[in-house]
Amino acid sequence: MPEVRCPRCGSPMILRRAKRGPRAGRKFYGCSRYPNCKATIPFDSAVLDSSVRKEESKKQKHSLTEIFFPRTLRARERFQNYQVRFFETVALPEDLLDRIDSEEIGEGIVKAFSQWRVDFPIGESKSTPNQRQCQIISILEKILTRGRTTLLSPQLEKEFREIFLKTSKTEPSLSLIESLLLRGYQKSQKHPWLDSKEETIFYKDIISELLGDNYEQFVLPQVEISSLLPPNVATIGSQRVDFAIFHPGFEEKIVVEIDGEQHKRHIDADKERDRTLQDHGYAVIRIQASEIQEGSGPQLSVLKPRLSTIEKKFDESLSSSCHEIVQFVRSIKIAPHIQI
Repeated sequence: MPEVRCPRCGSPMILRRAKRGPRAGRKFYGCSRYPNCKATIPFDSAVLDSSVRKEESKKQKHSLTEIFFPRTLRARERFQNYQVRFFETVALPEDLLDRIDSEEIGEGIVKAFSQWRVDFPIGESKSTPNQRQCQIISILEKILTRGRTTLLSPQLEKEFREIFLKTSKTEPSLSLIESLLLRGYQKSQKHPWLDSKEETIFYKDIISELLGDNYEQFVLPQVEISSLLPPNVATIGSQRVDFAIFHPGFEEKIVVEIDGEQHKRHIDADKERDRTLQDHGYAVIRIQASEIQEGSGPQLSVLKPRLSTIEKKFDESLSSSCHEIVQFVRSIKIAPHIQI
């Protein structure tokens, strides 16, 4: 039988047997890149024509959303005279980690739940660690950030359960985690560091209306292009896009550029840059500054329907009925933030 390839990322697939669920005991093919890719194919359907499968896999490889490659995210700090670091790691209780591995949960949800940032002011430290202390700090950081989803310390889990799950016997469900991820958070009271009045209007007024109060965790201003493309794609200098929109409910990544007068001086370069981003799975939408000022226009009309498909309101009744579990989930999510 021809080698079975993953329909999502094109990697070889491995024959496995389901241990639980409605198909327990049955054979299936799972991606060899698991858990980074959780695509599966039922064993009885793996006899699909190999040339068709190869062509589908080839098409998928051109989409950035399906290509896996390590990269460092570089984007502007929220505020001037600050610096920023981005992380993709979360420590979970063993039972919850098992359910994430075995149940159908979108890859985007797992990513979004594990991704976070720290913005902190630039300043001289009152004390400078010596070489030995630097080595210890480096080792601790590697342990704490050893994977996207890792096991929570048993002692920490025990303490969190004693604090937050005093009466509840229910374990946190994956649907609750997804709802918490997509819920509305209070906006930051500080104005972000943006380059123009139109960018500020777009970020604070237009995009917040389309995505809800939690838009800040899904919209990154001033992202370096090198962070968005595979390592083998050459980029010039530290070019940035105005806004990158990453949402777990959206199949494609969106780049939004706000074009003022300066755009007219390098139209050809911008077109080439747009083509490169589009070739790697991004939808690039350029909006004239005049549209932002007026609050309407052809390109805003293109953007709004794309974002309206991922609007999702947080179920407040779910939060109130599971208050103790909500607090428990929040605690395990922010524990690595505090430790790091």
